[in-house]
Amino acid sequence: MSARGGAPAPVFDPASVREFRFLGHGWSPATGAVELRYALDDRRFTETFRFPAADPGIVASRGPAIARAVRLLHLVAGVSYYKAAVPHEIAVDGPRDATMPGSAAGNRNVSVKRRSSSA
Repeated sequence: MSARGGAPAPVFDPASVREFRFLGHGWSPATGAVELRYALDDRRFTETFRFPAADPGIVASRGPAIARAVRLLHLVAGVSYYKAAVPHEIAVDGPRDATMPGSAAGNRNVSVKRRSSSA
């Protein structure tokens, strides 16, 4: 039985996970909220960071740099979620950019693939 009296929560079996996905990210300059979206197979989840709201002048002049920083935060923060199961495949949805690794590091046989968001 779950803590809330409903059906039992499904058991998480890390060995059964085939793929970790970086689903996408978003940033709201008006609120400062950064949402980072991930999935372990069909289990989707979002991590939210709260930063101060951005001055419109800063967004206008530094918007591309801020977008790259948010993208990098998405990739770096995702490492902890990847380690929950350490699946053999990693997928990064969206276009490839300079912050996306070209291959996985380490001695594990890990496949990193890029998925176009316009597919």
